[in-house]
Amino acid sequence: MITVRINKRAKSVLVSNKGPMLIDNGIKKGLEVIGKRIVTQLQAGILSPPKTGRIYRYKGRSHQASAPGEYPAERSGTLRKAANYKILSRRKMSVGFKKKAYYALFLEEGTSKMKKRKLLLDTIKQNKPFIKTSILSHVRLK
Repeated sequence: MITVRINKRAKSVLVSNKGPMLIDNGIKKGLEVIGKRIVTQLQAGILSPPKTGRIYRYKGRSHQASAPGEYPAERSGTLRKAANYKILSRRKMSVGFKKKAYYALFLEEGTSKMKKRKLLLDTIKQNKPFIKTSILSHVRLK
């Protein structure tokens, strides 16, 4: 039986199998597909309207922020471009943001002055059924 475990703190996905005929390369291929999908959905969420937060001026232009529960509004493109995944082993993958988007944690968890936004953990949770079917479709049990 294949199980999928999401580590909320480390923002990682761990796939394990208790069956004797595990094919690690299939899991690795499945993780590759999953990583691409999660990053694509993150980027699409950041770009997609509507954003319903407050409107303010930034560098001489009008900008509408996101409201709590929405994906963050794009202002410079740094967060969207920093979304990535990394295959750590044949059974483990990490999804997150590059260091230049250090503020992603503040958006994900919120701060004392800002409520959390929909971001990485929500996207991974939405994809849990896809994660399982993707792994199953890439693993060939003999």
